[in-house]
Amino acid sequence: MGVFGCQTSNADRALDLAPRAGTGAIHPGTYSEDRMTTAATKRYWNWLEQAHPDCVCGRPRECFHHIIHVNWQRITKDDMLVIGLCHACHQGKGGVHDLGGDQRFHEATGYDLVHLATLRRHNFEVSNG
Repeated sequence: MGVFGCQTSNADRALDLAPRAGTGAIHPGTYSEDRMTTAATKRYWNWLEQAHPDCVCGRPRECFHHIIHVNWQRITKDDMLVIGLCHACHQGKGGVHDLGGDQRFHEATGYDLVHLATLRRHNFEVSNG
């Protein structure tokens, strides 16, 4: 697993924060070039990698999904309110983005991503002072 929870090859490890040449795309689950990675975010994502290495479905986590809606209300994107997901649960058929958001994913699968992300953030803050 890479620093930010994405599976990477050795060649890609140095490029985790860099856009892909010619595409403008970035490695899944990492920060865009206009976002600054803070030390606190790195500590939290590293802790998540160790404490919760799997997706909610039990498969290995491949990237982090940002929670941006709570009770159908848009919230500010927060790098500390994320949940690790495999590709199928994130962007695959029947995944959170395919279904149209966290609430619909919860209704379809029973996995409450908002609740889990909030609990994990709370557990991190309690255990790390």
